[in-house]
Amino acid sequence: MVQKFDELVRKPVCGPTDETAIRRLEERLGVRLPEQYRRFLLIYNGSFINLDASIRYMEGDMENGLPLQCFFGLCREDHGYSIESNLDEYVDGSRVMRSFLPIGIDQADDLVCLKIRGDKIGSVYAWIFEEEAEPEDVDAENEAGWENMYFLASDLNEFIEKIVIESYED
Repeated sequence: MVQKFDELVRKPVCGPTDETAIRRLEERLGVRLPEQYRRFLLIYNGSFINLDASIRYMEGDMENGLPLQCFFGLCREDHGYSIESNLDEYVDGSRVMRSFLPIGIDQADDLVCLKIRGDKIGSVYAWIFEEEAEPEDVDAENEAGWENMYFLASDLNEFIEKIVIESYED
């Protein structure tokens, strides 16, 4: 994971983090984070990604791309790229199911989410902004209204391995 991700990093989102900050996040969530993600936070604590990096995923029988922008970090200051502010907006705001943690965002405001409860803990999904259901049609605790979630990878390492740098010619 480390070597591949080092090739994708453009600049940090915030400074280093530590076990104390990770444990505070786990207390807020009421779960222990998957070990791969804990290690990722300790090494990178979020970062902006090479502008040409994306991951492909299937939406029905059609392949789509997620043009990655950044992975969120545990930041001392609250801003749009902090895990805390994205928890407030998406999970506490019932826009993302409580069994997921938003860990990153793409250039079109689609989220990268980590499964933290239930089955398939540690798997990675895309939450597609343009397909978001109306608030009254969503149940933050159950499966209703989450047709905009797409499976990306079984775990964080697999997700990072699937990221490609797309070169575009003028």
